[in-house]
Amino acid sequence: MDSSLITRIAEGDLGALDELYAKMHKNVRALAIYILKDPELAEDVVQDTFVKIWRNSGQYTPENDDEHWVIKIAKNTALNYYRSRRRDREIREQYAGEKTYEMLEQCIDEKSEVFRILTYQERTVIKMKLAGFKQKEIAARLSCPRDRINYLLRTAKKKFDEFFDKK
Repeated sequence: MDSSLITRIAEGDLGALDELYAKMHKNVRALAIYILKDPELAEDVVQDTFVKIWRNSGQYTPENDDEHWVIKIAKNTALNYYRSRRRDREIREQYAGEKTYEMLEQCIDEKSEVFRILTYQERTVIKMKLAGFKQKEIAARLSCPRDRINYLLRTAKKKFDEFFDKK
């Protein structure tokens, strides 16, 4: 592989990014499918990988192999997607049974007792989650770290559990 491709990308050369994409997108996609077992989500990983390459190309050091660097970014991106999906699934499972998201949605209105036990941030995060936003999207929209979103969801769940156990 031409070791100057990423250097050219760092200089703002979109043509170099196109060349790198043409050479590596199939490998990136195959790796993402292997990790995620989901071809559609793998396409998102491919896009995010090349966006990250564009944004972070200035951090690339020429003594690194271009292909290795691209695959490392792709692997980390795919693993982040995997972890995010797993966390989303775990949260949905926590609210399974009697306490489904639909039940929570009905409870989170201003007239509800449950509404009063949640902080403004907890209500906002729960409402966004119910609206179908992923944790990554919630974090971006609220300009807040994903760890904070996870914390707010766990805290709200704990409050719901305590509230419904009393009833």
